[in-house]
Parts: sequence; C-alpha cells; structure tokens
Amino acid sequence: MCCRVPCVTDYVYADVDTVTRQLTKLIHRTKAKSVFLARDSQRYDSDIAATLKKLSVSYHWLTEDDPHLDLAILGQSDHFIGNCISTFSAFATRERRAKQLPVSFWGFNPSGKDEL
Repeated sequence: MCCRVPCVTDYVYADVDTVTRQLTKLIHRTKAKSVFLARDSQRYDSDIAATLKKLSVSYHWLTEDDPHLDLAILGQSDHFIGNCISTFSAFATRERRAKQLPVSFWGFNPSGKDEL
C-alpha cells in the first residue's frame, strides 16, 4: 500500500512528464513565484528548469546536502509535493499535516481526476 492505496510505479518513480505536469498545474493554481527543490537525484533538473523558466518562476535548491535544512524549508513552504513512499517525505508531510498545510504526492491523485 502506498498513501493508503495500492502502490503503482508513478508514485515511486514519477516520470519527468508527471513532475512537470503537476508542477505546472500547481503553479497556475497557486500563482507561485518560486519553487524549492529538495532532491536526492538531479535526473530531471534540466526539464524542471525549462518548465519553470517558461512559467517565469524562479527555482532554488541547496548546493550541499543538508537534510535538516531541506526539511525545515519543506515544513514552512506554501505547498509540498513529495514522494508517497519516501521516509524523508513522510517527515515533511507529518509536520505539514500537524500545521494543516497542503501536501500532495507525485503521480497520486486521490480524486481520480486529472488535477492536483
């Protein structure tokens, strides 16, 4: 089980199309001006950068590994999109839910509709 539903590949390894589509929809919906990327892989950096540049949104990440600072930023951000099965995402999600802040997950859509 993943996020209280059967786990599928998109929840575990969101592809670049899923990531850029969800980011774009969330940016349009929230009118976000900047995005912070906490990641353990740089595999989508150029695709994300291109998407955010088209949307005139700045993007930021830490240049050195600092998981405590990542979690502090994720806990305070306006919205958080995490990996459903990640222990790291679980820490950020728990803090955010305690504060009643919004959380969503890559590739996961609880309503079944094509939206965040």
